[in-house]
Amino acid sequence: IAFADRGIENVELAREIMSIVTSDANGADTANAIVAIVPVDAALLTTTLLASITSVITNVQSIIADAPTSLANMVTYLETVATQAATSTTSIASVFTAIDSVTTSAVATPTILNNATTLATSTVTSPTTIDTAITTVTTPPSSGGGGGSSTPAATTQTVSVSADGSSDASSLASTYNFTAGTYAYTIAGFNDGDILDLPTGITPTIINTSFSDTNLTVQWAYDGDVITINLTGIPSADDGSIYGTTSFATAFGSGSIA
Repeated sequence: IAFADRGIENVELAREIMSIVTSDANGADTANAIVAIVPVDAALLTTTLLASITSVITNVQSIIADAPTSLANMVTYLETVATQAATSTTSIASVFTAIDSVTTSAVATPTILNNATTLATSTVTSPTTIDTAITTVTTPPSSGGGGGSSTPAATTQTVSVSADGSSDASSLASTYNFTAGTYAYTIAGFNDGDILDLPTGITPTIINTSFSDTNLTVQWAYDGDVITINLTGIPSADDGSIYGTTSFATAFGSGSIA
């Protein structure tokens, strides 16, 4: 019924999702949440995406069998993902790959779902670094007992980018390694210490149409490939002075475009 309501015509996928509906209301809620994330456009249901969805369903089946008390947190996780993904520009394939990683980890360590909302936000906004988010909620902080000190929080991150997506650089010094291809990627909070490591050989173009909206675009194009990087929330003091790669390096530091 949920599939019909959304206009999704894939009987085999519907049958797979039905397998997680049990007498526990959380089973039905989990199934409905997965349906809400599945794209309506049949063209987006690629073999790779369908494999990710099947893997997620298998993981949920394991949690139902081995850790049923965690199912309510699973519902929270998936419903939050569905809500955020509905308004996100992140590709649904990337989102489901991240969901697969989270649910696979939850089979081994169900308590990570105690951080359902945090993981859901990372799944949608930073799917390429979901393993880091999983490690963060899986590894307990050092107590610092016996006169020792707690483990310091991470101050850097390296993100590999090869498809549409988005990320937040506001809290960590971030290096983004871009692979040649055609796609758009959004980075919020880009600032001093952050690096755009683009494919070699071609100087990118800086597009700054406003100088006052704290947004600008870096575009790399070569041999038919076009990478569009949308930087949002840059410091307003820098926005007004950036019009090319030289001024970009002046604002964010030498090597900010590598």
